[in-house]
Parts: sequence; structure tokens; C-alpha cells
Amino acid sequence: MTDEEIPVLIVGGSLVGLTTAMLLGHHGVPSLSVERHAGTAIHPRAGHFQLRTMEVIRQMGLEERVRAKSLETYSPTGGIIAVESLAGRELATYVKELNEGVEGFSPTVRVFINQDALEPLLRERALELGATVRNRTEAVAVDQDDDGATVTLRDLDSGDERQVRTRYVVAADGTCRAASPSTSAPTAPSCCATATKASSTCTTRSCAGSSGSTAVAATASSSSTPSVTT
Repeated sequence: MTDEEIPVLIVGGSLVGLTTAMLLGHHGVPSLSVERHAGTAIHPRAGHFQLRTMEVIRQMGLEERVRAKSLETYSPTGGIIAVESLAGRELATYVKELNEGVEGFSPTVRVFINQDALEPLLRERALELGATVRNRTEAVAVDQDDDGATVTLRDLDSGDERQVRTRYVVAADGTCRAASPSTSAPTAPSCCATATKASSTCTTRSCAGSSGSTAVAATASSSSTPSVTT
């Protein structure tokens, strides 16, 4: 007997997992995101987000919050250069001004924002839209059948385990810890995000990953055959 049922279970609660939860919530689909770490990112990775990512963020009602957070660290007219050192001479200019020439192509703009600043905003919006996010929780087994999947989750603080029944499993925990939807043991697929109907063959997409690749389109309906697109 399972302890809980949810239409979509997302393994991972970083940029891709939180974005997926947020987008599913926008479409009215409940989801549960489980993340083994205690919170959102603590290191300033990423930094430069392109127009399409910002357009999705705008659609989710987050643009003002993201741009305001960006201004705490970066100039809105900043660029990208190469220097000898922080006090050294400039060697090359890669981008003179981040948004130079983009006027008229989009209702939004590119931004500089670090991952550790963006993730809490994504998490906050996902929760506002009805998602559930559990930290210090790890998926340790995925058992699929013709109707869905049963996922075993472990609380990393107490060691307690519980089973969740779901129609979809989304692997969004990077390249080394996603649980295969066809086995009962963790594997290490080379993918940034994998979405699969539990009764179908798992498909993975190798993703080299740039700092602008946080947008994940996801649509599903609890009353029809659901689909998640990555």
C-alpha cells in the first residue's frame, strides 16, 4: 500500500526540478519535488539567462522579482569581458552590453542573475502555484507497472521510508543520481532532465547545459493522457 498519490513526482529540486514544478502548477497539475540537499543552491553558478528563459519567467509572473534580484548584484547594462585579474588589464570584450540590439525582439530582456539567487524565487513561485517541495528527501527506488510507478522516498534525517504512487516520474537531479523508471536501483544517466510516462521506455537527453537553459516546458492533465516535454 502506498502512503501518498501525486500525478507527477520530480526527482530533484534545483533549477530544472523547480522550474518543472512551477510550470506544472501553472497548468493546474499537482507535483511533488524531492531534493536530497537541505535547501536551494549555495554557490553562484550560472549567471546569464537568455531571452527565451526570461519570457517563460515572465509568463509565470516572476519577471519583476527576478529583475529586482538581479539588480542587487549586477548592473542591468553590464557586459562580459576577459581580464588578466580583478585588478589587471582588460584583454577582450565578448559582450559590450547584455541587451544591446534585442529591443523589439521580446517583451523582456536578458539578465545576469546567479543560481543561488534565482532558485529561491523559482521555489517560492512553485509553492504559490500549488507544488510541494521536500528537501532532505531522496528517491531510492522506482518500480513501474502498466498504470504508473511506485517511488520509494527516504527521509535523509530520520531514515524513514515511504512510498508514493505517481503517473509520471521526472528525473531532474543532474547527471549522477536519477533513479531509472524501469528498475529498483539508482542509476547515472547523462541527462539534465528526463520525463517519461511510467509505462513507456525511459528516454534521456544528454545536455551539456549552458547558463541559459533553465526553461523546461511541461504540460499535463489529470483527466487525460498526460505529457511532459523537455
